[in-house]
Amino acid sequence: MLVTDIITSDLTEKQIWGRRGKKLVRKYRCMGGKRKGRIVANMAQCFAAPNMKARMSMKKTRARLGARMARKARRTKRTNPASIASRIFLPELNSSFILSKIKTFASTAIPIVKTIPAIPGNVSVAWIRLNNAIINIMLHTSAILAKIPNIP
Repeated sequence: MLVTDIITSDLTEKQIWGRRGKKLVRKYRCMGGKRKGRIVANMAQCFAAPNMKARMSMKKTRARLGARMARKARRTKRTNPASIASRIFLPELNSSFILSKIKTFASTAIPIVKTIPAIPGNVSVAWIRLNNAIINIMLHTSAILAKIPNIP
């Protein structure tokens, strides 16, 4: 028999299992109050007033270390392998190199390339990352199409 069977109350906090260290303990999921949806150790925490000193301290810490925390989170989180693979085959469309070659007039939304056009026959092109990316895309698509039979 549980305590909730004996005592009836208006609070409808749902009891769940949670961990404290390596032990399994009973916890509560808040159904109302400021902490709605959160898992807390005691029911009273759902409706407790916020600790303003801790809140201000955390605000200062986030302002000071926010970028570092974001970098660490990005490094430690699991990444979808498909997104890593797509990064290899697709060029960075908003790279500073490409954006440096484009200017847009305020009156039009048409980007105009501001590089001087090459004279045919006098061109020596440096091998840049953009060319590598385009060739990788072409090779990747041709490899995919080679695997699919009966395409005219």
